[in-house]
Amino acid sequence: MKKVVSILVLNNFTHDNRVLNENISLTNNGYKTVVVAQYDKNLPLNEYISGIEVFRLKLLTKSWPKNIFFKIIKYIEFIVRFLLQFNDADIYHCNDLESLPLGFLVKFLFNRNAIIVYDAHEYEIEQSVINKYQRLLFHFLEGVLIKHADLVITVSNSIAQEYERLYKINKPKIVLNCPRYNPIVKKNLLREELGIRDDQKIFLYQGALSALRGLKELLVCFSKMNDDKNVVVFMGYGPMEDEIKNCKSKNVFYHKAVSPQELLDYTSSADFGVFICGNICKNFYYCLPNKLFEYLHAGLPVIVSDLYELGDFVRQNKVGLVSRDTSISNIQKAIDDVLLLNYNDMSKNALELSKTFCWENQERVLISEYSKL
Repeated sequence: MKKVVSILVLNNFTHDNRVLNENISLTNNGYKTVVVAQYDKNLPLNEYISGIEVFRLKLLTKSWPKNIFFKIIKYIEFIVRFLLQFNDADIYHCNDLESLPLGFLVKFLFNRNAIIVYDAHEYEIEQSVINKYQRLLFHFLEGVLIKHADLVITVSNSIAQEYERLYKINKPKIVLNCPRYNPIVKKNLLREELGIRDDQKIFLYQGALSALRGLKELLVCFSKMNDDKNVVVFMGYGPMEDEIKNCKSKNVFYHKAVSPQELLDYTSSADFGVFICGNICKNFYYCLPNKLFEYLHAGLPVIVSDLYELGDFVRQNKVGLVSRDTSISNIQKAIDDVLLLNYNDMSKNALELSKTFCWENQERVLISEYSKL
């Protein structure tokens, strides 16, 4: 009989490529997976995505205010609904810290034989969006629960080392946020849909549209350019979406987020990938974001900020340029300088790296560790 894996996410599961890849890999290797997510308007409560069954829990408190008090109420409602409906799986794969207590509650209340997998997509207690009181609470909660998880996974070597040091546990296994390997046929979707000329260089940022990712500086940099030889496309959704849409610069374009299945077709229609993120927290400092590997798979040279893992990766593999910092002047300098480098060599290096940094190789780690549970 197939082991049932309940995959927990506290988002609406529409653009979570990592979780989708994990589900497909587990399903292809003899597990039965079910994703449990949050309902959002205009989404079905139950559907199949790439053959993966998805259940979205509809909360009565969803429309309530977004302050911390009501967030706790919503979280409690999600917990109650989850416990009532999904308490009989063999394995609970908890994505990020907010879902980890749910797995342990099921184990304590319903199923003492349940196996808990903790998949930390971030350096959870070192994120810029949490205050010192939340950090203390999360540190305590994570420190208690992580020691009892049957398997701990994370997304970069540095974060794994930090968890090992911080909680005195065996070093977590590293499963990088890489796309599946699929040789790219270059598309022209961004030019066709946004009216960008063939002689213009497209610098693409894809992902969460947040000022914390250096997007304000990137927006100002392209808005101040004297000509339109170089343009930036912001593709995604988030707090800065309206500001980007309302920008009147001829050098700035917006494209809505696209599904994981079509993402690389859009990525491949750019010329360069950009991730300019300030060193504002250890979570960013140690990150190896999925967009880096998506850019590589599309053959795009990159401009990145000088973060610990990210900067070293780009320098060592010669796939782009590392900006000294996230100031507008240095972003502009990085753009000017990368245009002087050998584009074909950087693109060739990126495509060669994609054969190693692909989901197929990460899948081997995941399935190997699952087989030991």
